[in-house]
Amino acid sequence: METKVLTAHMPLPLAKKIDDLAARLDRPRAWIVKQALAAWVGEEEERHRLTMEGMADVTAGRVVDQTDVEVYDSLALESEKDRLLEQWAHRVETEPGFEDVRAAPDAADVVAGESLS
Repeated sequence: METKVLTAHMPLPLAKKIDDLAARLDRPRAWIVKQALAAWVGEEEERHRLTMEGMADVTAGRVVDQTDVEVYDSLALESEKDRLLEQWAHRVETEPGFEDVRAAPDAADVVAGESLS
Protein backbone atom coordinates (compact mmCIF):
# COMPACT_ATOMS: atom_id res chain seq x y z
CA MET A 1 0.00 0.00 0.00
CA GLU A 2 1.26 3.43 -0.85
CA THR A 3 1.64 5.84 2.02
CA LYS A 4 1.82 9.57 2.50
CA VAL A 5 3.69 11.42 5.22
CA LEU A 6 1.53 13.80 7.24
CA THR A 7 2.86 16.21 9.83
CA ALA A 8 0.81 17.47 12.75
CA HIS A 9 1.53 19.69 15.71
CA MET A 10 0.00 18.54 18.97
CA PRO A 11 -0.01 19.67 22.58
CA LEU A 12 2.92 18.39 24.62
CA PRO A 13 0.72 16.40 27.05
CA LEU A 14 -0.80 14.47 24.14
CA ALA A 15 2.63 13.88 22.61
CA LYS A 16 3.81 12.51 25.97
CA LYS A 17 0.85 10.13 26.11
CA ILE A 18 1.71 8.89 22.63
CA ASP A 19 5.34 8.42 23.65
CA ASP A 20 4.26 6.55 26.81
CA LEU A 21 1.95 4.28 24.83
CA ALA A 22 4.64 3.60 22.26
CA ALA A 23 7.09 2.62 25.00
CA ARG A 24 4.55 0.48 26.86
CA LEU A 25 3.42 -1.33 23.70
CA ASP A 26 6.91 -1.47 22.23
CA ARG A 27 5.64 0.11 19.02
CA PRO A 28 6.77 3.17 17.07
CA ARG A 29 4.97 6.46 17.65
CA ALA A 30 3.85 6.43 14.01
CA TRP A 31 2.05 3.12 14.60
CA ILE A 32 0.21 4.56 17.63
CA VAL A 33 -0.84 7.66 15.69
CA LYS A 34 -1.92 5.60 12.67
CA GLN A 35 -4.04 3.31 14.86
CA ALA A 36 -5.66 6.26 16.63
CA LEU A 37 -6.42 8.10 13.39
CA ALA A 38 -7.80 4.99 11.71
CA ALA A 39 -10.14 4.40 14.66
CA TRP A 40 -11.28 8.02 14.73
CA VAL A 41 -11.88 8.16 10.97
CA GLY A 42 -13.86 4.92 11.20
CA GLU A 43 -16.02 6.36 13.98
CA GLU A 44 -16.62 9.55 12.02
CA GLU A 45 -17.59 7.60 8.90
CA GLU A 46 -20.05 5.52 10.95
CA ARG A 47 -21.46 8.66 12.60
CA HIS A 48 -21.98 10.21 9.18
CA ARG A 49 -23.65 7.06 7.83
CA LEU A 50 -26.02 6.92 10.81
CA THR A 51 -26.82 10.62 10.45
CA MET A 52 -27.69 10.17 6.78
CA GLU A 53 -29.79 7.11 7.63
CA GLY A 54 -31.62 9.11 10.31
CA MET A 55 -32.22 12.02 7.95
CA ALA A 56 -33.67 9.60 5.38
CA ASP A 57 -36.02 8.27 8.07
CA VAL A 58 -37.13 11.81 8.91
CA THR A 59 -37.70 12.60 5.25
CA ALA A 60 -39.78 9.42 4.93
CA GLY A 61 -41.79 10.36 8.03
CA ARG A 62 -40.44 7.56 10.19
CA VAL A 63 -40.15 9.49 13.43
CA VAL A 64 -41.22 9.14 17.06
CA ASP A 65 -43.21 11.77 18.89
CA GLN A 66 -41.14 13.45 21.62
CA THR A 67 -43.79 12.59 24.21
CA ASP A 68 -43.42 8.89 23.39
CA VAL A 69 -39.65 9.13 23.76
CA GLU A 70 -40.03 10.78 27.15
CA VAL A 71 -42.54 8.15 28.32
CA TYR A 72 -40.25 5.34 27.17
CA ASP A 73 -37.20 6.95 28.75
CA SER A 74 -39.01 7.47 32.05
CA LEU A 75 -39.89 3.79 32.45
CA ALA A 76 -37.84 2.36 35.27
CA LEU A 77 -38.14 -1.34 34.52
CA GLU A 78 -36.87 -3.05 31.40
CA SER A 79 -40.06 -5.14 31.42
CA GLU A 80 -42.09 -1.93 31.03
CA LYS A 81 -39.91 -0.88 28.10
CA ASP A 82 -40.26 -4.34 26.55
CA ARG A 83 -44.06 -4.18 26.96
CA LEU A 84 -44.18 -0.78 25.28
CA LEU A 85 -42.02 -1.97 22.38
CA GLU A 86 -44.21 -5.04 21.93
CA GLN A 87 -47.32 -2.81 21.93
CA TRP A 88 -45.77 -0.60 19.27
CA ALA A 89 -44.66 -3.57 17.16
CA HIS A 90 -48.19 -4.98 17.25
CA ARG A 91 -49.59 -1.63 16.05
CA VAL A 92 -47.08 -1.52 13.21
CA GLU A 93 -48.04 -5.04 12.14
CA THR A 94 -51.80 -4.62 12.33
CA GLU A 95 -53.05 -1.03 12.12
CA PRO A 96 -53.67 1.00 8.98
CA GLY A 97 -51.26 3.84 8.32
CA PHE A 98 -48.10 1.83 8.91
CA GLU A 99 -47.87 0.35 5.40
CA ASP A 100 -44.69 2.28 4.60
CA VAL A 101 -43.11 1.00 7.81
CA ARG A 102 -44.13 -2.59 7.10
CA ALA A 103 -42.65 -2.28 3.61
CA ALA A 104 -39.26 -1.11 4.94
CA PRO A 105 -36.50 -3.76 4.85
CA ASP A 106 -35.94 -3.45 8.60
CA ALA A 107 -39.54 -2.73 9.58
CA ALA A 108 -39.06 -3.90 13.16
CA ASP A 109 -36.46 -1.20 13.67
CA VAL A 110 -38.32 1.63 11.94
CA VAL A 111 -40.36 4.06 14.02
CA ALA A 112 -43.48 5.73 12.63
CA GLY A 113 -44.74 9.20 13.44
CA GLU A 114 -47.84 8.18 15.43
CA SER A 115 -48.13 8.30 19.21
CA LEU A 116 -47.67 5.03 21.10
CA SER A 117 -50.41 5.94 23.55
